Amino acid sequence: MNNHSLSVAIVAQQLSLCPPPPRVIGPVEYRELCARLNRLDELLQAGVERDFVARSVAHHGSRRRRSMTAAEQEDFQRESRVALRATLARLLLGESLRGFSCRLAESAVLQRFCVLGDLERVETPGHSQLQRYLFWLPAEEVRAVVLGLVRQAASANATECLGLAEALSLETVWVDTTCAETNIHYPVDWLLLRDAVRTLIQAICVLRDHGLKHRMPEPVSFLSAMNQLAMRMSHAGKGSKGKKARKAILREMTEQVETVQAHAERYCALVDALPAPMGWAVGSRRRMQAVLAQLPAALHQARERIIGERPVANADKVLSFYEPDTAVITRGKAGAQVEFGHSLFISEQRDGVIVDWALPKEPQTDGDLLIEGIERWRKEYRESIRTAVTDRGFDGPPTRETLKQAGIANGMCPRSPRQLAVRQEDPAFRELQRRRSQTEGRIAIVKQTFLDGRLNTKGHAHHEVEVTWVVLAHNLWVLARLPTAIKHALAA
Repeated sequence: MNNHSLSVAIVAQQLSLCPPPPRVIGPVEYRELCARLNRLDELLQAGVERDFVARSVAHHGSRRRRSMTAAEQEDFQRESRVALRATLARLLLGESLRGFSCRLAESAVLQRFCVLGDLERVETPGHSQLQRYLFWLPAEEVRAVVLGLVRQAASANATECLGLAEALSLETVWVDTTCAETNIHYPVDWLLLRDAVRTLIQAICVLRDHGLKHRMPEPVSFLSAMNQLAMRMSHAGKGSKGKKARKAILREMTEQVETVQAHAERYCALVDALPAPMGWAVGSRRRMQAVLAQLPAALHQARERIIGERPVANADKVLSFYEPDTAVITRGKAGAQVEFGHSLFISEQRDGVIVDWALPKEPQTDGDLLIEGIERWRKEYRESIRTAVTDRGFDGPPTRETLKQAGIANGMCPRSPRQLAVRQEDPAFRELQRRRSQTEGRIAIVKQTFLDGRLNTKGHAHHEVEVTWVVLAHNLWVLARLPTAIKHALAA
């Protein structure tokens, strides 16, 4: 019996020994969902789940004052499995925290996938617990889980461990960058002032509701006044008359903002004078201080741009009181000449699995991101990556030299039209660049499907965690769609 016949016999024997899956009744979309969850369950049990639980125990155990008992460790491991599976299921379905909490409570299929225990009497997590699951581990720990999955899928025993028809190839990677937009509105100067008043007044109302009061007009009156000024500003019109009207309205806004600022500072002093401030007082003070620290810069920016008609450097701009790390990214894309968020660096292999990514806090050029990415490739995959393919935005003497020193073939599209014409004569180069168009689709899938268009968390540290979870969910989704060893053997 040859090797092919032997493999088919082994597969047939495995199929005869395995119990038949439960019959799924429903439309094709429902059957596809059940099949996808079953395949994801196989991938998780192959090593991802075990790695995630081990890292969770080590991370949370190091922060406890005493070691966990056997019963506590067992409960924590079960909770870690739920955190992993519930977060992945939510990202794969594209649901919000509240939406998924309701869907999980009514779906026995999702409850079975998330290993919530006895399905006859199950307690599903709410939206707050689902949010805590998202930050169950820091970004570097979740990243290690993703890299472990990629290395396992690219190893020689990928067929045995993950059931893939063949191991992933890491020889060639396609690289591109995009903008991961933060959850802010368009940074209009006078809207920033309205946001400041709204946040400060809401914090003051919390303090007053708990009995901490200082003499001032009714707080809601400031909200009403700022809303009226905002509507007048939006209807000021264009031309010289509109410009003059906007300057006058901004002066009225500035007066309102400075009055609210003074009241907020007095309330912060009242909280500081408390002998033992409660949580509501500390939280309100923290919210006010976050806005008060940026308010002088926002006022100066509005005066410079609207009254003085002078530009403000991007590095000095206040784009949002709630996302201070947001950067101005000018990419010149159709329909998005300027974007607000963070640069997202993505490297994918031929099958679409993301092998490396980065979300820097400060804006960086594409060339610098690629140089840092090459260093990570060497650390994480050693000599596996042999060719790097990019668009012309990455090309430059530093990146070419870094690729040469790392022993990686240069598949970058040259900036020079003359050099591009020479390289186009190489059929291998043309094929690599033709495949690069799929990377644009990969970025669209990551941004629009898994990230839902923008980052939904607050703060760069949380953004990194969210992006890392998205990469893990995306890679599992891609691996679940690849041919399996059983189907490959039966087809042969």
